[in-house]
Amino acid sequence: MRSSHGIVRQITLGLTLLVAMGLAGLATAKAANPLSQDDISLLLLGGSPSQKIIALVEQRGISFPMNPDLAKKYHDQGASDDLIDA
Repeated sequence: MRSSHGIVRQITLGLTLLVAMGLAGLATAKAANPLSQDDISLLLLGGSPSQKIIALVEQRGISFPMNPDLAKKYHDQGASDDLIDA
């Protein structure tokens, strides 16, 4: 019987791998596809540095208008002021 610590560790590792695969998919997506609100949130929640997300925004653009509520949401998720401005 496995300990609950081992199971939690495996689940955490699995989730980390899923997020990494999703981020890799975003990084290799066509430049013609602008980033959605969910794409930005996933990148932030996955721990991507703001500078890397800024580079993607500059490369691909975004598919939504920025507004104060969304800016607050992104700040709460760890976005820098520079990313919000981008």
